[in-house]
Amino acid sequence: MDQSLKHPLTAFGLNPEHTRVSPHKQGHINDTYFIENSSNRFVLQRINRTIFPDVPSLMHNLKTITAHLNNYYRNSTSCTLHLNTTHAKHTFFRDENDSYWRLFDLIPNTQSIDNPTNTTIAYQGAFAFGDFVHGLSDFDPNALVDTIPNFMNLHVRHQQFIDATNKDPCARLDSIEGELSVIQTLSKRLMEALEHDKPFPKRITHNDTKFNNLLFSDTWEPICVVDLDTTMAGSVIHDFSDLVRTAAHRCPEDSTDLSLAVIDRDLFDALYTGYCDGLQDTLSDFEKSAMLRYAHLMPVMIGVRFYTDYLLGDPYFSISHEKHNLDRARVQVRLAEELLALKHP
Repeated sequence: MDQSLKHPLTAFGLNPEHTRVSPHKQGHINDTYFIENSSNRFVLQRINRTIFPDVPSLMHNLKTITAHLNNYYRNSTSCTLHLNTTHAKHTFFRDENDSYWRLFDLIPNTQSIDNPTNTTIAYQGAFAFGDFVHGLSDFDPNALVDTIPNFMNLHVRHQQFIDATNKDPCARLDSIEGELSVIQTLSKRLMEALEHDKPFPKRITHNDTKFNNLLFSDTWEPICVVDLDTTMAGSVIHDFSDLVRTAAHRCPEDSTDLSLAVIDRDLFDALYTGYCDGLQDTLSDFEKSAMLRYAHLMPVMIGVRFYTDYLLGDPYFSISHEKHNLDRARVQVRLAEELLALKHP
């Protein structure tokens, strides 16, 4: 066992000598481990403080959100995450190396997938994400802290990208300079359109609606929305676009074969209908229309972020090879182009 895990396990009331630890390799941000003892299974995470410097506020958000959703789901087959507390009754533990840890119950008999395999799963997953936002619709968005300021601010993301191209600290610009005009044009046109539109209604949204942030039962019923670190004030426009970005196709996020980055119209329609149905009558006609107009928003924004990270030497997203973020960026650009070409009634 990694020696760094012993103190957090002990703090949360677990005996390191009688637990089995398995690292979880997926995820870009936090270090995650599956923990098992004779009676229970858990998920232990070391929180990435570069991304989330204010851990107490982050955990306050999680505690508040999950308490509210526990009440919302009380007569449902769905559930939310359960935070364990330390001996000192805190939802996180700070160790001697200034690392912060948290422990969730592992939700049993569940599974996740990166992309829905059919329209039924797409609809049900999208419904679950919409229902998640609906469950928080009576909660004041101002009661939560912005865990990552400007997380969904395209202007800020675009400027970070421009700064990265100007500095080029890793001398990577020359090899990709020819393709950067495409993402720059997509981003500029999107910012112009957003400036001329009216503001989106402010809600508490998930802000990271990758399809694999859903847990399903063994019969593919949605059980739980996970990865709530970016749940804060936002817009359904971003949430729906991020859902489409990851679930309206069958292309791996880091594929080097861009011919796979094709939007499946049937999946797209199932995601749209499911998300709208999950939000029920709290969703306005303006939002329904804007979700279609700006379906390409998150592929553009994430594409900008992947290019930025690549140019800066990959400080944000975890990578497995030097061009990992570049491969990801190229997939996003292709998906954005696909979504822009979609015709809607």
